[in-house]
Amino acid sequence: MDNRVRWIIGPPGTGKTTTLARQVKSLVARGRLPLVCSLTNTAAEEIGSRDLNLPHHQVGTLHSHCFRALGRGASVAEANIEKWNRFAPHLALSDGGRKPVSKDGDVTSPTEPVIQTDADALAAEYHLLRMRMVEKKLWPSGVHIFDEKWTQWKYQFGMIDFTDMIERCYRENVAPPGCPHILIVDEAQDLSRLELMLLWDWSQQTDDGMILCGDPYQALYVWRGAEPNVFLHDSIDTEDRAVLSQSFRVPREVHSASLKWIRQLSVYQPLSYQARPEDGRIIRNCSPIADASGTIAIVQRERQAGRTVMIAATCGYMLARVIAEMRAEGIPFSNPWRPTHGQWNPLGGSGIGLGRRLGALASCDPTKEWWTVRNLCDGIAKIRSAGLLARGCKTRLKAAVEDNEFTADLPATEEQVKGTFLPHTLHDLRQMLIKWHAGERASLIEWWTDNLTGKGGGKHTDFISRIAANGGEAALMQPPNVFVGTVHSFKGAEADAVILSPDLSPAGMENWMDARHRDSVIRTIYVGMTRARSTLYQCLPSTGLNVQW
Repeated sequence: MDNRVRWIIGPPGTGKTTTLARQVKSLVARGRLPLVCSLTNTAAEEIGSRDLNLPHHQVGTLHSHCFRALGRGASVAEANIEKWNRFAPHLALSDGGRKPVSKDGDVTSPTEPVIQTDADALAAEYHLLRMRMVEKKLWPSGVHIFDEKWTQWKYQFGMIDFTDMIERCYRENVAPPGCPHILIVDEAQDLSRLELMLLWDWSQQTDDGMILCGDPYQALYVWRGAEPNVFLHDSIDTEDRAVLSQSFRVPREVHSASLKWIRQLSVYQPLSYQARPEDGRIIRNCSPIADASGTIAIVQRERQAGRTVMIAATCGYMLARVIAEMRAEGIPFSNPWRPTHGQWNPLGGSGIGLGRRLGALASCDPTKEWWTVRNLCDGIAKIRSAGLLARGCKTRLKAAVEDNEFTADLPATEEQVKGTFLPHTLHDLRQMLIKWHAGERASLIEWWTDNLTGKGGGKHTDFISRIAANGGEAALMQPPNVFVGTVHSFKGAEADAVILSPDLSPAGMENWMDARHRDSVIRTIYVGMTRARSTLYQCLPSTGLNVQW
């Protein structure tokens, strides 16, 4: 194995991102410029948030680096699925609501394809074969047909797809962007053969080679050709591979159970990996996740104890009943690792949501002092102006916040407050706020609901109202301590308590029953188990499609 490549294996909770950030800072301090690559946006953003003193464009997904290296001159095919469906209606694809191009014009990371039609399955296999670098003569006939039409469409409209970005950089010997001295690659266990070959070529064009960091037992992207066992290859010299051995997250009982579970892999090598020095606990045979009331009872106990709790399933649709129950109960929840997923972030994951605005409005105790300028601005933003607010007040407050970030968080002046509300509105609002801070919240919630701009009302407003009635402005303003999502979405995340479902989709069950594909299910459950800092709740199955604990 090339000694210009060094390997770091980071089992769950061992501080892999911190280690990479430290490496980057050390390199920058010595005048060496790294190019930091990851597979997913979440990982790239996590590393980029560590104050690395690097130019923004030196940290990103491998696809974004390739897109930049190619000059960003073409449109991204995956962002134009509707156009494709008009071009080839007999091969129409499901786009799954994807947004593969970010606001700044960069590309995001690829996501697992939505398989709803035969064409979806053909497209998924087409990209998989390319990522695995399988010769075309070995492709099935149906994939050849899709390839011919897809290639014709891309050429006609000047587009490239996600796989093209990697493929063209590799085939055309495109240099890595930014002239880096070294490559640092996170999530390397999820890279395909094509991506690994490109990175190897790029590393030959640097002074200091490449550091590949990951965990072969946490690979979740085998569906796109990941080759996690590359970390365990016999040809890697001992001095070129380091293992981060101390978990700062996983307690002893969960650690022991998770190791017993992961040993089922077809390829397994013991690693030097120690538990956090706390016993922790596993609670078995909990209510099936489809029994939402049982799951909510666990959530409420954990919340009352001041702990964070994560509800994890292998597929998003399995969470529908739990989400509906939490909305009915007025329990705030989120998924900060997938902030753009609206169903998992009903309070506004990537912006100021409606609940945050009600909390801002309710934050004022008029017996003590007025709102901060920022809270006043946020609190009235979705309140109708006619008959309630002074003309132009929203524009004035927004300008005041944007002009001076420091004074925005100081109490508003009497002049600013009186310049915002009409006199009768301020009088009524003052009385309602006094009641609110005395624990009588109904009148303010009703006033707010009645005076929202747009449609107002509806299930979402009812959900926010229930949260407000249960927990006041703190429940609306503070980040939720209940997290909901798939195991994939929680990669790199943690919570004090994890409620993990053993349920599988029909496709997942096929993989579980097939020895050739079973490893992918084993790794998924392992990742779910190792999110727990203290308690792991192992649910009973909801259907006959499940793994056996």
